[in-house]
Amino acid sequence: YEPSYLALHALVYTQYTAEKPMPVTAYNRKVKDFVEKMLKSKDIKPDQKIVVLGFLAGAEEKVSKIYTARTMLQRSINLNPNDLKVRLQLGELEESAGQFRDAQKVYESALAAKLMDQPTEKKIYANLLRLYALLGETQKLAQTAKQALALYPNEVYFKNMAGQRAPAGKQK
Repeated sequence: YEPSYLALHALVYTQYTAEKPMPVTAYNRKVKDFVEKMLKSKDIKPDQKIVVLGFLAGAEEKVSKIYTARTMLQRSINLNPNDLKVRLQLGELEESAGQFRDAQKVYESALAAKLMDQPTEKKIYANLLRLYALLGETQKLAQTAKQALALYPNEVYFKNMAGQRAPAGKQK
């Protein structure tokens, strides 16, 4: 693990500081090789594996390899099911690929897991409410908006989605 990790850092550093960086495809190929060596090494720890899989998923997503990115994120969720950020990243990836029903399932399962990470949970609620509105699922929209509003009573977006109007600002 360690030699590939150090080589990857050196590659990234030289790519950023080089006067003439290597072409993107060659760079991505080398990064992928180092990351795959890191994942196959026998001395890799579970938390290192989670970080590496997240990094690889982000790199694959940037070069439009949605299937590979999806697979890496799903593996990362299997390794650490309590990480809401990875679930949010997978849901957003599904949305960007146009797979709205799959994104909806990811967000719903993330909320059903009842994990504690308030900023991420808030984003998941907002994304799920947007999807319900987009897909015309008004009953689920109203029910989820009430749940979100119960957890975050001061959020204007959740008030709007629940059908409550925010009070008008006072003028002096």
